[in-house]
Amino acid sequence: MNKKIVLIVATILISSIFAVVSFAGQWQKDELGYRFQNDDGTYKTGWHKDVDGQWYYLDTETTYMLSNTVTPDGYFVGESGAWIEGEVVDTKQNNGYENKVELQATAYENPTGAHDIGYSIPVTIYYNNEYTLPYNTIVKLMGVELSLTGVPYTTFVINSDMNVGSLATRCIYHLSDGTTTEVSGSITGVSKEEETYPLLTRIKNNEAQPVSIEIYIGVE
Repeated sequence: MNKKIVLIVATILISSIFAVVSFAGQWQKDELGYRFQNDDGTYKTGWHKDVDGQWYYLDTETTYMLSNTVTPDGYFVGESGAWIEGEVVDTKQNNGYENKVELQATAYENPTGAHDIGYSIPVTIYYNNEYTLPYNTIVKLMGVELSLTGVPYTTFVINSDMNVGSLATRCIYHLSDGTTTEVSGSITGVSKEEETYPLLTRIKNNEAQPVSIEIYIGVE
């Protein structure tokens, strides 16, 4: 009789454990990354504290876990996706962007090639490490540099269900007469191929010359 009671109790305990697990949700992985599925079949978004005690951030649009980047609320998450405690980025100092790079441009580039400006212009570029766009599109920027011809450019990779992707840019010219003028553009590429893109594609032909330029990557 005692053995039967022990067996019944053990069965109840095991069933309870599996019941808890089944109601706890689970991580899922596919070709796009990791995401956390709730018991009702929906996918969690925002911050999630896992059973390992670590915090992970799940994108509010794609539902996929972020990694090696800064969350929308300004926290660093590492390669594993876990929040790196104590690391917070003040995006206000960079006009709301994660990175700010200052270069001296001496040329611009369009489909006909690189063109010398004739003098050096200070260019400030603001950008994030990663952008999440519609249609499961993720754009990763590897950085911003100056080409051998003096053109500021970025290296990037696009992963998208649409096989191509586009990231809007805004170029603000500060002119010698105290006025400003803007030019909109876009970084476009083929999915899953590392590419480069010139960030300065024209110089406005005004009587007043540009004395400095601001470039914002990833704008509404």
